[in-house]
Amino acid sequence: MNNNLSFWEHLDELRSVLFKSLAAWCIATIVAFIFKNPLFSILFAPSQSDFILYRGLRRLAQWTGWETLCPEETTIHFINTELTAPFFTHLQVAMPSSFGLWLGAYAEALTDDMRLLIAAFEQSNLNPLGSAAGYGSSAPLNRTMTTQLLGFADLDYNAIYAQMNRGRMERTVAFAYSSVAETIGRLAMDCCMFNSQNFGFIKLPDTMTTGSSIMPHKKNPDVFELIRAHANHICALPDTIRHITTNLPVGYFRDLQLLKEVYFPLFDELNDLLEITT
Repeated sequence: MNNNLSFWEHLDELRSVLFKSLAAWCIATIVAFIFKNPLFSILFAPSQSDFILYRGLRRLAQWTGWETLCPEETTIHFINTELTAPFFTHLQVAMPSSFGLWLGAYAEALTDDMRLLIAAFEQSNLNPLGSAAGYGSSAPLNRTMTTQLLGFADLDYNAIYAQMNRGRMERTVAFAYSSVAETIGRLAMDCCMFNSQNFGFIKLPDTMTTGSSIMPHKKNPDVFELIRAHANHICALPDTIRHITTNLPVGYFRDLQLLKEVYFPLFDELNDLLEITT
C-alpha cells in the first residue's frame, strides 16, 4: 500500500475496492443462481437416505449390532425448501441460512458422537476375569486364553485396577451415550421451536402431535418434547454414576450394586429415542 497518497487519492482507491467487491458479489450471486439446483442438492443431502452419515451409521450398526443406528429410509418434510429462513442467535433474528446447513450441523455432531462411542467401546473391551475379589486368584488361570476365547481385544493386567474399573467403565459408556442423547435432545428442541406458529419452518405430522385438553385445535409437539426430556435424563446419568463411585477406595463395595439400576436401562432408553427420532 502506498502511504504517500493524498486524502483524495485514498478515497479513489477505496471507491475502486468497493466497486470491485460489488462486482465480485454480483458475479457470485449470478453463478449461485445459475447453479442453484446442484447447490441445493448439496445443502439438502442430509434429507436423503443415502447421505454419507447414514451410510456410516449402517456400517457402525453392522459392527456393533446396534440396529437402531441403521434407519431404512429418511423422510423429512420442509416448508419452502427452496428458500432460506431467518435463523437466530439469543432467540433474536440473526441472519438467513438454509435447512441443509442446519441438518448438516446435526449430522456432523452425530459423527463426533460416533467417535466417542467407538472410544468407549475400545476402552471397555478389556477382559477383567481373573481379578476375583479385586486382588487376583491363586488358581492357575490362563487369562490370555480367556481373553481370546471371549473375544476381548486385550485384558486388564492389574487385578486391583480391574476392580477399580467398575463404575469407571459404566461412566465412560454412559458419557458416550449421553453425547448422542444431547445431540438428539437439541434436535428435538429445534423441531419443537421451528414447528411453533412463531417460526413455522417445519410442519410435524398429526401422528407426532396432540391437542390440548381444553384447546383441541392445538398441535403440540409432544413426541419431541418427550424425546427432549428422555435425552436430558440420559445426559444426567454419567454424573449419577460418578456420585455413586467417586469416593470409593480400592476393593469391592456394595455401593456398586446401585450402578445396575441406573446403567442397564440406559441402553433401552437411548435405543427407543433413536427409533422414535428416525
